[in-house]
Amino acid sequence: QAVGDRILREIAARLDRVSGHDMFVARLGADEFAVLVEGADGAQSAVAARAILAALRQPMIVDGQRLDIDASLGIAQYPEDGDTTTVLLRRADRAMAAAKRRHDGFAHGAEFGAESPHEQLALIGEMRDALARDEFVLHFQPKVELSTGRIAGAEALLRWRHPERGLVPPGRFIPFAEQTGFVREITPWVLEQAVALAADWHGRGTSIVLSANISTLDLLNPGFVDHLQHLLRESALPPDRLCLEITESALMDEPALALRRLQELAALGLKLSIDDYGSGQASLAYVKNLPVNELKIDRDFVARVDDDSRNAAIVRSTILLCRELGLVVVAEGAETPGEVGWLHANGCDVVQGFGIAKPMPADEFMAWSHARARQAFLAPQSPNGPSRDTMRG
Repeated sequence: QAVGDRILREIAARLDRVSGHDMFVARLGADEFAVLVEGADGAQSAVAARAILAALRQPMIVDGQRLDIDASLGIAQYPEDGDTTTVLLRRADRAMAAAKRRHDGFAHGAEFGAESPHEQLALIGEMRDALARDEFVLHFQPKVELSTGRIAGAEALLRWRHPERGLVPPGRFIPFAEQTGFVREITPWVLEQAVALAADWHGRGTSIVLSANISTLDLLNPGFVDHLQHLLRESALPPDRLCLEITESALMDEPALALRRLQELAALGLKLSIDDYGSGQASLAYVKNLPVNELKIDRDFVARVDDDSRNAAIVRSTILLCRELGLVVVAEGAETPGEVGWLHANGCDVVQGFGIAKPMPADEFMAWSHARARQAFLAPQSPNGPSRDTMRG
């Protein structure tokens, strides 16, 4: 039995023991649980939260090893914080995220002001149904090696085909999935799809490394590594055919724990990438110790790199840094021939963006990659699209 599953079972047992006749416990998904306390006001909810935290923080012994568990709780009151299950869960999720950021045990939904615009809130409420109805799909954007023109990999990007709204841009729902914690339900689906497809490509003799994004909530999930190990074992996919991308800012939420989790993932043989480098607060002292293979320069620095001296200086220094650290450097968000040409001339390893190709469905991506493989050229292609795409997803 996987260690992560055993930990979750013990957590569930502790929650069950601490709950009384007026408390109902349910698992929402991954490592997230909900506790319903009937008839409790704010003060009584705080007392219940402290009792839950005390129970969960007791040391846990697994295979003779002591594990220290911590938790963050979000409290939402009916009807003050909402009069529907969807609204109450959303407010509780926001409070839980705030408690985690502040390193507090719990936070109240009442601490937050006005909600987001109605349309955005409606999207949040529909995401769970969308997952059940198979409305989410993956598109793939090529990552091209500039020195040879070879397709080095592809990034799997999440898309939502809404039955009424059409194709919902990821920037409209991914941030809210992360804020509410629902990303912990989306990511397993993304990884299952990506691993299955990568295994199929590998079986067909295609040597493309497939990349997928993970959030800080995924990285810190105690069952995440076990889940990935299970997927790799069941699919027979060589681990080095999968690359996990995590944003620099996400690494800094819990840097010590993030480092340990990355080391566990690297031990599986997976490739690891720091996404959006330059946008967060990671120090070079921290970055140099990360077991990563790749560093992706944030698109804000790649934009107009061919005629913006400051961006050029940042990108050039990052390329030199990666070369010294033995990392592959990827420039994301390159849109114009000028940007791609500058990156090629300045020794960037890999480029990704509309200047090469837009994200495509799997069958279209394979057709594009086969057509490109038949072209004997080294120079990058001309732009295939007019604007940037939201990369996260």
